[in-house]
Amino acid sequence: MTALLASTVRNTHFGIGTVLGLVLLTSIVVGIWAFIDAAMKPRQAFNAVGVSKARWMVGIAVTVLVLGPIGGAIALYYLAIIRPKVDAH
Repeated sequence: MTALLASTVRNTHFGIGTVLGLVLLTSIVVGIWAFIDAAMKPRQAFNAVGVSKARWMVGIAVTVLVLGPIGGAIALYYLAIIRPKVDAH
């Protein structure tokens, strides 16, 4: 069984490049989702929470494009922490 699993893993040809590519692709997709979500929210809702809509949109776009996975993490932070607060207003 272990030999079968080892040969299956070996034959999938997943290298570090593939993993990094998937992480980058995921970061881009999450960044696009967060950017579109922020764009569709009214500016007043962001102001009510005490954050800037423009700063979040620019921050998400720039960090995803320049820093890749770090930008994806920032986009996730927006979706998990900031978005619920904005939606509440």
